[in-house]
Amino acid sequence: MERGGSRDLFLAKFAGNGAPLYGYAYGDENDQLEAGNFESNTWAALELDAAGNMYIGTPLAYTATFDGVSLTSAGKLDFAYVVLSPDARFLGGEVFGGSGSDLLMDIAVTDDRDLIIAGRTYTLTTLSFGRAGAITGQGSADAVLVKLNLADGVLDRTGN
Repeated sequence: MERGGSRDLFLAKFAGNGAPLYGYAYGDENDQLEAGNFESNTWAALELDAAGNMYIGTPLAYTATFDGVSLTSAGKLDFAYVVLSPDARFLGGEVFGGSGSDLLMDIAVTDDRDLIIAGRTYTLTTLSFGRAGAITGQGSADAVLVKLNLADGVLDRTGN
């Protein structure tokens, strides 16, 4: 597993007997988990759908690259999710955020492929959720709850 820099995002899978099946690091030369933020030191959430696809939610700083597709934060730290196949191939993902730190805390996937994101924002201006719209922060440490319908094409390989 090659690393890009300090504190990259990574994913590893092991067999029942502990033997490694695969391991991947995702990142660039920067600290993808922004070392100065104590709340952003790990993947926030992992969910599986019925097909075994992995939905991973994380705070993201700078850029992480998945199968040649780069996801880049807009501010200090942003919400990010990626969808990986059971063998860890990149199926899609997006980054959402504003100029401040935006912390993804948890995700859930419904049977209808709705992705529910819960988090906290320190962005006092517009927090963009791409095609899903935007919200405006109301103060420091606002709670955020967003529902995205991935079945209707919000999910794509470009991160746009």
